[in-house]
Amino acid sequence: NRRTFWRRKSTEVDSEMRNIVLVACALLVLFAIALLVPRVNGPPTARLEACQGNLSRIMDALKAYADDHGKFPRAYVQDEEGRRKHSWRVLILPYLDKDEIYNQYDFAQSWDSPHNLALAPEIAELFQCPSDPAVDLENPHTNYFAVAGPGTLWEDRVSIATLKGPLHEIIAVVEMAVTEDLEVKVFEPRDLRFDDLLYGINRRENGGPSSNHPRGALFALSDGHVEFLNAGEASELQRRLESHQAAMPSRVDVP
Repeated sequence: NRRTFWRRKSTEVDSEMRNIVLVACALLVLFAIALLVPRVNGPPTARLEACQGNLSRIMDALKAYADDHGKFPRAYVQDEEGRRKHSWRVLILPYLDKDEIYNQYDFAQSWDSPHNLALAPEIAELFQCPSDPAVDLENPHTNYFAVAGPGTLWEDRVSIATLKGPLHEIIAVVEMAVTEDLEVKVFEPRDLRFDDLLYGINRRENGGPSSNHPRGALFALSDGHVEFLNAGEASELQRRLESHQAAMPSRVDVP
């Protein structure tokens, strides 16, 4: 009868409305997740852009330091017994508008003294990638490492004037993700060597360049620009390493 018909139609409509509501809720959840997870496989997201911005700012500071001194800072400062005592990250603080922190830092103490460690949270965000889930501003690590040692701009004897090639061919700083076995503190005088780049990108067990951005990692070149190198394109990294080698006054063998 008519009443049964309309009751059945009402039930069908209610069921359809519930399905529509469930689908809408599911779509809202997926949309919220998409906002929280960086989609760096397409156009750069806020986190990737922030990481690039950190590296660009660091490179601007290094270039300003080189303008004043004719060369990059040493990757680390040693004490009288040859032990590493302070990092380049401290030396460039005045060029990052962190004069107050630099003036409070005590070079007479080691980098990990309670006094110096208490200053680290003040500059942590400058040296950390926002995509690194290990970010801890109270006990800060760094994600940005000098490519130091022989055949790099971080050698004390290498000045800008001695270079054989342009600055845009020379690797200065790379990013490296924190792992369970490797977490370098922001003031810790510890970096990578050129040979560490030979392992490739995102080979985390070897301690080379890596990141939490899908498919690659950021490299900062000595002229200040920042490149994203794809972990799956070994030839591009090889070309970059060879260009670096050719631009330096001393040679670094690339197999």
